[in-house]
Amino acid sequence: MRCVIYTRVSTAEQGREGASLPVQLQACRKHAAEQGWTVVDELQDVQSGLDTDRVAYQRVLELARGRTVDVVLVWRLDRFGRDDGEAIARLKDMAKLSVRVVSATEGEQSPFMQKLVFLLANEESRRTAERVRPAMRKRAAVGLSYGSSTPWAPDTRRGERPACP
Repeated sequence: MRCVIYTRVSTAEQGREGASLPVQLQACRKHAAEQGWTVVDELQDVQSGLDTDRVAYQRVLELARGRTVDVVLVWRLDRFGRDDGEAIARLKDMAKLSVRVVSATEGEQSPFMQKLVFLLANEESRRTAERVRPAMRKRAAVGLSYGSSTPWAPDTRRGERPACP
């Protein structure tokens, strides 16, 4: 079996914490070795799982469509993505191509459970945004950044509106 390892963190700050890219990669390499899979590529993104334009994610999809891999190996399923609609659609695409999406830490799950994980991941992302948004606004009001090099700005994709001047 040929596999691609895909790891992702949402922010550089998250990458320095417990779910860092090296931690994810190590677990995935170990799982692939235990399964006897050949790793054809290791790809990583530092970008929100809600963004579908992630460069490495798009490369994973290309490898699957090109039938270069049989398995997409992730640390946890929510690393594949947090946009439930996108993730579920890509899961269907993978199934049509006979490419499995497998979590190194959660094991292989039924399509139903995978879809449920993606729905829950999206909800977790939404709730996290709700919790941090007030702090982001407060810091932005005094010209400070929040977890990135740029001050916080509303996410217009989610219908947020800029604050009135």
